[in-house]
Amino acid sequence: MKSWVKTKKRLGEKLGKTEWRILEIVYDDSSISIVKMAEIIGISTTAIENNIKKLKNKNILIHKGSAKGGRWKIINNLE
Repeated sequence: MKSWVKTKKRLGEKLGKTEWRILEIVYDDSSISIVKMAEIIGISTTAIENNIKKLKNKNILIHKGSAKGGRWKIINNLE
Protein backbone atom coordinates (compact mmCIF):
# COMPACT_ATOMS: atom_id res chain seq x y z
CA MET A 1 0.00 0.00 0.00
CA LYS A 2 2.87 2.35 0.77
CA SER A 3 4.21 2.15 -2.80
CA TRP A 4 0.71 2.90 -4.19
CA VAL A 5 0.55 6.11 -2.13
CA LYS A 6 4.02 7.09 -3.35
CA THR A 7 3.01 6.34 -6.94
CA LYS A 8 -0.11 8.51 -6.64
CA LYS A 9 1.86 11.34 -5.05
CA ARG A 10 4.62 11.16 -7.67
CA LEU A 11 2.24 11.26 -10.65
CA GLY A 12 0.14 14.09 -9.26
CA GLU A 13 -2.04 15.62 -11.97
CA LYS A 14 -0.37 13.81 -14.88
CA LEU A 15 -3.15 11.23 -15.28
CA GLY A 16 -6.78 11.56 -16.25
CA LYS A 17 -9.68 10.42 -14.10
CA THR A 18 -10.20 7.20 -16.07
CA GLU A 19 -6.48 6.37 -16.01
CA TRP A 20 -6.50 6.73 -12.21
CA ARG A 21 -9.61 4.56 -11.95
CA ILE A 22 -7.98 1.83 -14.06
CA LEU A 23 -4.89 1.86 -11.83
CA GLU A 24 -7.05 1.62 -8.70
CA ILE A 25 -8.97 -1.34 -10.15
CA VAL A 26 -5.77 -3.10 -11.24
CA TYR A 27 -4.24 -2.50 -7.81
CA ASP A 28 -7.21 -4.33 -6.26
CA ASP A 29 -7.37 -7.14 -8.86
CA SER A 30 -4.36 -7.65 -11.13
CA SER A 31 -6.10 -10.36 -13.17
CA ILE A 32 -9.15 -8.27 -14.08
CA SER A 33 -10.28 -8.20 -17.72
CA ILE A 34 -10.80 -5.15 -19.88
CA VAL A 35 -14.49 -6.07 -20.15
CA LYS A 36 -14.86 -6.14 -16.36
CA MET A 37 -13.02 -2.81 -16.04
CA ALA A 38 -15.43 -1.29 -18.55
CA GLU A 39 -18.41 -2.59 -16.56
CA ILE A 40 -17.06 -1.21 -13.28
CA ILE A 41 -16.20 2.23 -14.66
CA GLY A 42 -19.21 2.42 -16.97
CA ILE A 43 -17.43 3.13 -20.24
CA SER A 44 -16.78 1.16 -23.42
CA THR A 45 -14.05 -1.45 -23.78
CA THR A 46 -12.53 0.71 -26.51
CA ALA A 47 -12.21 3.62 -24.06
CA ILE A 48 -10.55 1.27 -21.53
CA GLU A 49 -8.14 0.02 -24.21
CA ASN A 50 -7.26 3.61 -25.20
CA ASN A 51 -6.57 4.56 -21.58
CA ILE A 52 -4.51 1.41 -21.02
CA LYS A 53 -2.49 2.28 -24.12
CA LYS A 54 -1.77 5.72 -22.61
CA LEU A 55 -0.68 4.11 -19.33
CA LYS A 56 1.57 1.68 -21.21
CA ASN A 57 3.10 4.53 -23.24
CA LYS A 58 3.84 6.36 -19.98
CA ASN A 59 5.50 3.16 -18.66
CA ILE A 60 3.05 2.96 -15.76
CA LEU A 61 1.19 -0.25 -16.58
CA ILE A 62 2.17 -3.51 -18.25
CA HIS A 63 0.43 -6.81 -18.89
CA LYS A 64 2.33 -10.04 -18.31
CA GLY A 65 1.24 -13.43 -19.56
CA SER A 66 -1.44 -14.54 -21.97
CA ALA A 67 -4.49 -12.50 -22.91
CA LYS A 68 -6.80 -14.73 -20.86
CA GLY A 69 -4.55 -15.80 -18.02
CA GLY A 70 -2.20 -12.85 -17.66
CA ARG A 71 -1.90 -10.20 -14.98
CA TRP A 72 -1.62 -6.42 -14.96
CA LYS A 73 1.36 -4.87 -13.21
CA ILE A 74 1.73 -1.29 -12.07
CA ILE A 75 5.33 -0.24 -12.46
CA ASN A 76 6.61 1.03 -9.11
CA ASN A 77 9.84 2.65 -10.22
CA LEU A 78 8.24 6.08 -10.55
CA GLU A 79 10.09 7.64 -7.63
